[in-house]
Amino acid sequence: MAQSPTETTKTESEIRVSITQGAAMRQDVFSLTEGEVVLSWPTPLSEESISDLEVWLELIKRKISRSQRAGFGIVPIQELPTSKQEL
Repeated sequence: MAQSPTETTKTESEIRVSITQGAAMRQDVFSLTEGEVVLSWPTPLSEESISDLEVWLELIKRKISRSQRAGFGIVPIQELPTSKQEL
């Protein structure tokens, strides 16, 4: 039985911290039935950057919703190629 997107476990929303070019980076991984959603961001963020990020995330939500309504990216598993020859 698959979990709903709101039923995350600690491992699904594990925060990873790494150092990239002198800036601390954080990453959050959210597991869905269809696959993982990964978000990375530098820390710390200024208030202005957080505000910009909120606007960008709303845009991403609209783009995902629009692509789902249009049917983009939805391929039933039985229709996926099973070998290189079918590509």
